[in-house]
Amino acid sequence: MRGRSPFSPDMEHFHHRLMAKGLSHGKAVLAMWAMAGSCSLVAIAAAFGKGDQLFAVFVFFGLGGFILLRYLGYFRFEFFGEGLSTLMDHRKSTKSIENAIKDVETMAGGSDSLDKVQACIEKAAEGMQFHEAKVSFYATEGRLGSGLDSDNPSIGRVVSWTDPQQNGYFAREKEFVAEFQISGRNFSYGKIRYVFMDGRSSLSVQDEVLLERIHDAFALLAGRLRKSKYQV
Repeated sequence: MRGRSPFSPDMEHFHHRLMAKGLSHGKAVLAMWAMAGSCSLVAIAAAFGKGDQLFAVFVFFGLGGFILLRYLGYFRFEFFGEGLSTLMDHRKSTKSIENAIKDVETMAGGSDSLDKVQACIEKAAEGMQFHEAKVSFYATEGRLGSGLDSDNPSIGRVVSWTDPQQNGYFAREKEFVAEFQISGRNFSYGKIRYVFMDGRSSLSVQDEVLLERIHDAFALLAGRLRKSKYQV
């Protein structure tokens, strides 16, 4: 019969793994009997043991069982290592994104014009990994903002940014576009359009929360500029 060898360590049967380590069929059976006997002794000790004695029995039995299972290949530490590495990478990535968004909020909060908006977008892109963004600021009679109920607001200024590394042809099926309004309490200050080219089909809740922080920073900046009668 074709197929995998019954002595392969990848097989799930316990005695196959023992035989793969070099034991004969008879010795593998004896080893399993010995393990069964050890389990019985531990069960008896658990029934009559007390306090520290019982704790010591369980510790040594658990440690011995773990060493045996590790020897037979049931535990592969490289998988745990890969999982830990992935978790660490994810935490580093999350921290990097948070730092980028904080930098955007700081830059926008300390600005007295729209001149730093492009730099803010570029900094945000370092964390959010979008490839294009365009902010269209609304204006009424030269001042930032339009009424919240305005159906066709006038655009006073457009700030665009494109990833300089994104040149040449790219597959359109990988493009995902997201557009959001930038609004304050009394005025609508514009809209922002993001283009992602990483194959995603939607934004995660975390992404939406982070982008909302960017929009809030731009809305606060626009609100301050409107109060200062900044001319677009």
